[in-house]
Amino acid sequence: DNEHALTDMTDMPSFAQEKESDAKKMHAKRDKQMNADLGLRGWENKKVRGFLTCYNCGKRRCLYTKTVEDWDGAVNTVKQVIESLGHRYSCGDLLFDGDHPLSKVVVQKQSLTCESTIEIGYYNPSNAGDRVLRAKDICVHCGETGPTDFLLRLPQLREKNMTEGWHMLPTCVNCIAAGKKRIKKSGKKNEFQAQKEKRAKAVAARSST
Repeated sequence: DNEHALTDMTDMPSFAQEKESDAKKMHAKRDKQMNADLGLRGWENKKVRGFLTCYNCGKRRCLYTKTVEDWDGAVNTVKQVIESLGHRYSCGDLLFDGDHPLSKVVVQKQSLTCESTIEIGYYNPSNAGDRVLRAKDICVHCGETGPTDFLLRLPQLREKNMTEGWHMLPTCVNCIAAGKKRIKKSGKKNEFQAQKEKRAKAVAARSST
């Protein structure tokens, strides 16, 4: 028998993809359970106390605690851990593993990858009093920021009839040109805005024919 003819199945692309899929499912399940255990209410923005920046993709990823008091008690340890990592955080990494006493105090989404969009929780609540942390607007797809002719916030998206009446998150012109979809923030649909955009699109369609 030629031992060199044997194939290590762990090197096969299909095996690697299967392992990656299993890991994603496990991380998503963990995130769902953590959200329920800590009462994060769908990882809402009011529970975001800080963020990390991925050294690979440059996207900001949120740090959540159940209460402000929990964050105040843990923030110095968080800073120490980040410094010990040399600020080399990557999407999906956890600052505290399951055995650490802060693993269920300061939490993150483990299911995130560099391909994931910015968490909705990152963006500032409508009521400024609901959160101490104030985050600057960034593109929900790539994480870039910039002036209003590059990064389209809600007013610019409405002006360009690109919201369909929903509160859409900031999106840069590059991601729009690349065909990336707008992403909704929570909230009710503005029917007046939706009808306004619908009429404007109908007029533009007639003008182009």
